[in-house]
Amino acid sequence: MKNFIYIFFLLAIGFTSLKAQPDKKNWDKIEALKSEFVLKKLELSSSSKNQFVPLYTAYQKELRQLYQLRRKQREANKNNPEKQVDDDFNFETRHLEVKKKYRKQFQAILSPTELKTLYSAERQFKEELINQLKNKN
Repeated sequence: MKNFIYIFFLLAIGFTSLKAQPDKKNWDKIEALKSEFVLKKLELSSSSKNQFVPLYTAYQKELRQLYQLRRKQREANKNNPEKQVDDDFNFETRHLEVKKKYRKQFQAILSPTELKTLYSAERQFKEELINQLKNKN
């Protein structure tokens, strides 16, 4: 429980600085907190953890690149709503493809229950970030 409170305290601090200066360094901090949160939820053995961490890092990196591309496309097409909608559909398709690709790789390391815990932990982390934003405003 103390670790859980500690993580959310760090989230609050990280999120405050993120709002002040939205840069790569702050996103890296949040991604590190997310990874730590996910690892705590998974409770992996050291062997599984050693296999999981590099794969999860690659997964996060690929998703981040996809989100960055979407932001650039939205900015480039801000005056073309039809293109924005098409780009968003394309993003959703590519996002799902990345998740499916890594799911297969995660399955080589994680049990079905651990895989479910992974996705649940990611969702919980995202919800907590949203709550932190709501509380700051």
